[in-house]
Amino acid sequence: MGTPFTLQIHPDAAKNFDEKGEALLSLVSAVPVDQRQLPFQPGIDPRANLTEKDIIGEIEIGLGDYRGKEAGRVFSQDGKTFGLVGQGFNDMVTLATRLQQTHAVRPYVSVRCLTESAFQWVKQA
Repeated sequence: MGTPFTLQIHPDAAKNFDEKGEALLSLVSAVPVDQRQLPFQPGIDPRANLTEKDIIGEIEIGLGDYRGKEAGRVFSQDGKTFGLVGQGFNDMVTLATRLQQTHAVRPYVSVRCLTESAFQWVKQA
């Protein structure tokens, strides 16, 4: 196991990333759950029936556009559904992409990992 290290980002860049991250919080919105928007499911016989007690951990829900590309992520809190959808989701991915493109981060972390970390931070905040 290697020694942990700290990524060094220029203080002005770090401040800019922090500000853009904080701005994501204002883009979180309530997402109505509309059964008509659920994906088409063909009449395939299931081989097993899963119940809530079979699922360990939190169910993660992502939203896709008509091409199947991820277009949002949602989470539940107090029985309601919230998330970053559309432009808010795009802003989060753009922030993760720009952070990943810095010289200090590029060799170590993927955009996918940074996007996931940013969404987990949004959920907790």
